[in-house]
Amino acid sequence: MVSASSSSPSYWYSLWGFQIPRSFNTTFFIVVLSLAAAGVGAILPGALGIEWGGAIAGVPVVKAGGALGLFVVVLAFSPVLQTAAVRLVEPTVPVEPVALTYLQATDTGDMQKAWNLMDEEAKGLVVPNVQDWEVTYRNFRVPLGLLESRLLVGTTGMNSPTGVPIGLYRGLTYKSKFSADEGQCRAEVVVLRATQDLQWKVFSHQISPTRMPC
Repeated sequence: MVSASSSSPSYWYSLWGFQIPRSFNTTFFIVVLSLAAAGVGAILPGALGIEWGGAIAGVPVVKAGGALGLFVVVLAFSPVLQTAAVRLVEPTVPVEPVALTYLQATDTGDMQKAWNLMDEEAKGLVVPNVQDWEVTYRNFRVPLGLLESRLLVGTTGMNSPTGVPIGLYRGLTYKSKFSADEGQCRAEVVVLRATQDLQWKVFSHQISPTRMPC
């Protein structure tokens, strides 16, 4: 499997002109917001009690009062806050030409160009540097030989799926034929991501280890 991710700024921009940080920094800011809410709660009269979970096996019950309760409320809703902080708009540029430019770079062995076309958020999740990326390419892609054909057979789309950075995601599935595969094909999937810079960038790239009829 080949996994990947275009040079892009470390920040996106919201409609209000504020910088929307990358996922790690977003989490950090939400923790700060939780602490701020706790500070406000500390000066309010009365108490707030929260009971969370219990109905689901294995989920602990969280009980908090006053300022700590407000901290838990804000922190627990961090996924909602992250999603609401960014308004995602579909880029006007078609997604497939970006994918094909990336794939052409991998087909010709220009791994530096392919690396530069990857999403900055994905680089740390897939491989740490371009050197390791080149090793991955040599170990799997090179033995497949030259590309003989590539046919787009399907597309998928998701909006900020769980477990990955916020963004619009589009998956393009190809049936690709390589010279070393003796007339058979492999499934090849390129996933691209767009945020508020309105640019599609390659987030991941997988080639099936098994072959199938073309």
